[in-house]
Amino acid sequence: MPAQNTEVKALWYRNVKVVSNTETFTYNNQKHSASDYKVYDDNTELTGITFEDLSASAAETNANEAGYTVPFNQDPLNMKDTTNAYIVTEKAEGKLYVMKASVTIAADNDSKVYSTNDPAELTATVEGKIYNDEFEYSASRISGENVGHYAITVTVTGNTANYDVTLKKGDFEIVKKLVTIVADNKSQVYGEEAKQLTAVSDGDKDGDKVVYELSRESGDDVGVYAITVTLTGNTKNYDVTTTGALYEITKKPVTITVAAATKEYGYKDPTFNVDIGEYVGTDLDALKNGLTVSRSNLDEAVDSYADVLVINKTENELETQYTNYDFTIENGTFDIVENDDQITVTLTGFSVMYDGDKHSAT
Repeated sequence: MPAQNTEVKALWYRNVKVVSNTETFTYNNQKHSASDYKVYDDNTELTGITFEDLSASAAETNANEAGYTVPFNQDPLNMKDTTNAYIVTEKAEGKLYVMKASVTIAADNDSKVYSTNDPAELTATVEGKIYNDEFEYSASRISGENVGHYAITVTVTGNTANYDVTLKKGDFEIVKKLVTIVADNKSQVYGEEAKQLTAVSDGDKDGDKVVYELSRESGDDVGVYAITVTLTGNTKNYDVTTTGALYEITKKPVTITVAAATKEYGYKDPTFNVDIGEYVGTDLDALKNGLTVSRSNLDEAVDSYADVLVINKTENELETQYTNYDFTIENGTFDIVENDDQITVTLTGFSVMYDGDKHSAT
């Protein structure tokens, strides 16, 4: 008889499987929960079936992509439903999945001018941060001080367990420094030693100077010549602006001096002398040999005649012919003095020593 009763029991209840529910959420700094269960006959879900005092639940805040187990409050095996039609012969626990939230930390682009200090701090922008969660991170760049682009990378140093963090690089640019090179104006007198060309460079740093050359238009005659700045090296870190200048050769002053001369009254004019001041090379040799001096008056009375000894050229004529010189002519003074010679004038029957007075004989 007992065997018969057992057989009837086995035929009366329908075997089922209970599985606690599975839920999936994304972390948002709030508590998430999974509760209740489902009943299955093989793989077919049955509805409306309950088991007295059976429940399942789990509640969590932090991310766990492997899932938290959703446990039953008691072991459901061999439990019968409230209608006594089903018996639990198999159980399984579901999962509460809290997936990581997506966060992007993007390094902010930054820059500086060559040879200046880096910014005090490199920064980044956090996108997707939840509530009051804070990220600890640092941003740094690839080393280098020449003009160019350097990657900025972000390193997360704090707890990111609740986040799926994507890091984005930034760009750090070192831009060229502005440098101005201005040539200095120069001048010299014709025939003098040429002046050294110089310039003022502003903006390049000590030990890393822009290399340049200064040159001027060829020519040694009086005139204005352009001074040019030519860059020859070490410009990769600089944006260089050059400004030329002027080199002026001015006329050389030369004084032509007619020597003062004297004669005694009644005599012929002497030979007059002229002197030319310092000049360059043989420039004025021909002039020196070709100058003649004459009197600009014909007076013969005893007197001093200022500036009457003149040459055969004017200053304008000389400067037209000899363009490298600025001529000054100093005319000479001509003195006619009393004649000290004793002259005896003899008339028939009368003799007198010349004394400049009128005498008569009768």
